[in-house]
Amino acid sequence: MKNEEKQKNVQEQLLLEQELNAKILEMEQEAYVFPKRMGKKDYLFTLAVVVFCLAGIIAGGFLG
Repeated sequence: MKNEEKQKNVQEQLLLEQELNAKILEMEQEAYVFPKRMGKKDYLFTLAVVVFCLAGIIAGGFLG
């Protein structure tokens, strides 16, 4: 059983390494377009979502 698990882990690691190398090669090409950086609005939206989720968790604690 352990031998099968080790073999499965090795296969998963090889697959992950192949995918990672493919992504690196893709990003090293001259024609690759990098995504835009996050702006002020993106950070504010992320903060608003975090605050909303925390408020929901705290409110849920008082309801239970």
